[in-house]
Amino acid sequence: MRAIDALPCRVHVFVCANTRPPGGLPSCDQGGQGLFDALKLWALHNRHARTVWVTQTRCLGYCHAAGATLAFYYPGSSRKPVFLQAVTQSDLPEVVQRYIVAALAPPVA
Repeated sequence: MRAIDALPCRVHVFVCANTRPPGGLPSCDQGGQGLFDALKLWALHNRHARTVWVTQTRCLGYCHAAGATLAFYYPGSSRKPVFLQAVTQSDLPEVVQRYIVAALAPPVA
């Protein structure tokens, strides 16, 4: 085993794309796959594939029937992790600006 000391990642986004059989929690399969795909494409098209990692996950534990759960971690930063629930495609512009672009901006001196 070997630890990785210097990660290029500045924002790591986890997107719940969990699915369950019929009768499962109503929040599962609430657009997580589409959010994952859109965020991954945003990172690639904006040349942030090395600094913004987007990972598809199963259950993050904060389920909501109105949309998916996203978790944001900021390696090497003092920023606290952020969990959002009930995220839909219409929320993506605000999510990208507030939780990704803002974290990539250089610190104000």
